[in-house]
Amino acid sequence: MPRGADNGPGERRIRVLLVEDHAVVREGTKALMAQEHDIEVVGEADSVEGAVAAAMALQPDVIVLDVRLRGGSGVEVARRVREVAPDTGILVLTAYDNDQYIRSFMRVGVQGYLLKSASASEVNNAIRIIHQGGTVLAPEIATKVVAVLSSGGKQRTAVGEELTERELEILELLLTGARNAEIASHLGISVKTVESHITSILNKLGVETRTQAVLRAVQEGLIQLPE
Repeated sequence: MPRGADNGPGERRIRVLLVEDHAVVREGTKALMAQEHDIEVVGEADSVEGAVAAAMALQPDVIVLDVRLRGGSGVEVARRVREVAPDTGILVLTAYDNDQYIRSFMRVGVQGYLLKSASASEVNNAIRIIHQGGTVLAPEIATKVVAVLSSGGKQRTAVGEELTERELEILELLLTGARNAEIASHLGISVKTVESHITSILNKLGVETRTQAVLRAVQEGLIQLPE
């Protein structure tokens, strides 16, 4: 069960660490999240060191992370958070969509990447999806990621021959941001079985995260991005 603060009988709030170097933007984002009954901002930071220290101390469920911070970049934060708070999901929320940032964040294995043009509901829903183990990419970011990976010069392999029909179905659902429970309900199987299939998918594709698996599958032409 995902971690979180108590929010009434049977409900738990998602604990969020907000990392943004502009105070006005940070306060505005925090105010929008405060309107949600199931999301709680438990900490804030505006620098690399502050973000890593807060992640270590608070062990939040999700970090909402900007790219440019005092003392470095969000990429460094994401990389270090993987060491000090490995169970924490990371949602990049930024105005920057250049290939270098996208490639770096994908290599680290963040679970989401949205642009600041996203609506409040899109950001809050992304937090929920990531908290449940899903992946969220803005459509324009997903397209760029595929282009970046495809131009990387890495020779493609016939991985599609190794994946079962069920695993391909699950990959298609992961592409939509579906959570494990939603995948299980849609396919009529248990959550434990879904988790087993996802582990198999990661092993067969030679990746470490669900995000990387989806991107690799798109790159290989195993699944298609929505129009």
